Amino acid sequence: MYVIPKKIKSYKSLMVHCFENNIKIFTLQYMNNRQLADLRLRIW
Repeated sequence: MYVIPKKIKSYKSLMVHCFENNIKIFTLQYMNNRQLADLRLRIW
C-alpha cells in the first residue's frame, strides 16, 4: 500500500504528487530531473 506524505494537505497537491510520481515511474529514463517533471506538469 502506498503511503501519502504528510506534507500533502489538499486534493490538488495530492493530484500533483501522484502525477509527478507517475512521471518518475513510467518515464524514468527521460524524467530523472525534477525541473523537467515540473515543466511537464505545467504543460499537462
